[in-house]
Amino acid sequence: MSINPLDAIEPELVPQVSNLTLDQHRKFLSGQGETTSKPLSTESFLYKVIYTIPPTLLKKKETDTIKMVLLETYSIYKAYTNNQESFSNRISQEDVRRLIRNIRWVASRLEEYREPVLYDIIAGFRELDLLMNQFRNSSSLFSTDVSSDLKQFNEAGS
Repeated sequence: MSINPLDAIEPELVPQVSNLTLDQHRKFLSGQGETTSKPLSTESFLYKVIYTIPPTLLKKKETDTIKMVLLETYSIYKAYTNNQESFSNRISQEDVRRLIRNIRWVASRLEEYREPVLYDIIAGFRELDLLMNQFRNSSSLFSTDVSSDLKQFNEAGS
């Protein structure tokens, strides 16, 4: 899928998540998702998203997209730090590209409100955009070592 050059001006929302995120969502729904009782710093991005956005300020589509983006980034973080082997089987570079586009869509929509309470949150989404681009461009992230599979295949054919 090629990236639309107009996304630089008007990002497009793609309301879809990776299989990795669907797995994480199912864990949370079943009560098996990891949570923490560690308090959030009032300066943290997540705290600001949860506690500083007035509940009636945003439209449902924007609120749902913020939740989707946060769950997707959390899922990537958990999978990458806990199980890198299965990581690339459940998420693709295209999934990360889509996530970046959705992050940009959220930031763009929040900017339209011109609300001072959203400025730090917009900056947080911009930083998340940069971070996910670095993540996507990681040289070894999505390349899987298949040498042992090739060796087994070649030995089976002999």
